Amino acid sequence: MTNNDKTVKSDNDVVLAKRINALALITSMASMVILIISLSTIPWQTTIEYTRLSSEWRIPLLFIGVPTIFLCVLWRRGRRDVKTGIVPRERIALIVMTLIFISFFLGGQIYLALLFADAAESAGG
Repeated sequence: MTNNDKTVKSDNDVVLAKRINALALITSMASMVILIISLSTIPWQTTIEYTRLSSEWRIPLLFIGVPTIFLCVLWRRGRRDVKTGIVPRERIALIVMTLIFISFFLGGQIYLALLFADAAESAGG
């Protein structure tokens, strides 16, 4: 089998692309739910502190929308048609990296929501 035979688009590649896109859509929707709940229950003037190298920054509540934007972009870009096949080694890397990427952004958004909720509670809001 030559290298060209490995990159021919197969039905497995199409199914894989559709499953990853469905996972990205579900994650984007979950992220939007977290965003809507956070924006509707936490006062908008709530900020969290971030200190690095002796500098302190106040991060506003709207920052919680950043993971949602990234997840929606992932879903939108995944809607394109699979034009070429995926080499089996790349297929495994694609699955692993997509799961890591989605887990990182969704987990980060949940963590930010909890930080903002805690900051709002400690501020008495």
